[in-house]
Amino acid sequence: MRIFFGRVMNGPLESIARELKFEGDTIMQGFVVSIFIVGAFIGSISGGVLADKVGRRRTFQIDAIPLILGAALRYQQLPIMVISWI
Repeated sequence: MRIFFGRVMNGPLESIARELKFEGDTIMQGFVVSIFIVGAFIGSISGGVLADKVGRRRTFQIDAIPLILGAALRYQQLPIMVISWI
């Protein structure tokens, strides 16, 4: 398990640490990794319970709502991002 989380978290952790300005602070990095693991645990438990109640297909549809909203919010910022690149 440790190798899996190490591989999954290395890339995002570096960019998160850079963006939130705590590069080199191993305690904060450990805290961020712990929060991700706790979130994954809670998500897996609640996803299983939800799948038992409403079915697997409906659970995937419900799980897709935050992803669609995030993509829509990101798309609204796209023209600003493109202009800033130029």
